[in-house]
Amino acid sequence: MVSGADRLDLEALLTSWTRSLRARNRSPRTIQTYTESARKLAAFAVEHDLDPLSRRAIETYLADQADRWKPATVAFRYRSLQQFFGWLV
Repeated sequence: MVSGADRLDLEALLTSWTRSLRARNRSPRTIQTYTESARKLAAFAVEHDLDPLSRRAIETYLADQADRWKPATVAFRYRSLQQFFGWLV
């Protein structure tokens, strides 16, 4: 189960990541699309009672996206999330 505190921690991470993207001079559109993908994962994880930073949440989210969208969209979301998790590491 994901608590409210976990969501706040994720929000703090996303805020910090956004700041990092701006500091690295990423375009506003890139920042928007990257953070949008991460927020969609977070919302999905909360809706399905998953830890948004877990492998299970990411795989379940991407599988759900594959059922709904074209492969290019899923690949885009994956690459955006890859940037977020790379930054976390």
